[in-house]
Amino acid sequence: MKWRRKGKVVDLPEQVRANLGLERKERLLAHGQDDNTGAYVAITTTHLVVATPDAQLLRRSWHEVDAGAWSPDTWTLSVTWVDGSRPGQWTFRDQAGMIAETFHERVQASVVRSEPLGLKGPNGNGRVVVRRDLATGELLLQTVLGRRVDPRIRPSGPPSSGSARDCATTSDSDRTSHLRSSALSRFAPCMIAEIVLIAEDMNPVRGGHRDSVNSGSLC
Repeated sequence: MKWRRKGKVVDLPEQVRANLGLERKERLLAHGQDDNTGAYVAITTTHLVVATPDAQLLRRSWHEVDAGAWSPDTWTLSVTWVDGSRPGQWTFRDQAGMIAETFHERVQASVVRSEPLGLKGPNGNGRVVVRRDLATGELLLQTVLGRRVDPRIRPSGPPSSGSARDCATTSDSDRTSHLRSSALSRFAPCMIAEIVLIAEDMNPVRGGHRDSVNSGSLC
């Protein structure tokens, strides 16, 4: 994502800033004004926020973003969500700023690890992703399926990489005890267990350090 740095500077009105709902230690990193609606789009350290002088229209955590696309021809940022809710789209023609790059950096900061799911069929694309809530540091598991994937199907084979523990000696109930979403239990429990173990080792609360994984499937 590339963003033109020359252009008009958009000031953020105080009424809009008040409607961002900034939490303690949350900082505003970049902002712009949507040409189509006049709403302001704000990139903070922990959230993507859309607000007007009258109200807050949207406030989503970075781990809730599935993907983003930047159109250099129309200066438009398009965003899809992990929960499949209606995508967002905002245009910032001739505006100076760093919204595209900052958006990309924040999404990537929330990605800890991503593994593909071996799903059957020509449209069998999907992945299991460990994401970090940038506000709390909590690790979350997500199953992200392609648009045409039937959620009832199962993986076509075992995970490609070796397990962090011997999955053959671990029961399904133990493997899925870490899962934060019941939907995940339908897919590759052994692989999920491995991802969780790795993620727990990377948790700053337990492991004392932070890692960052650049996931090509996000932004």
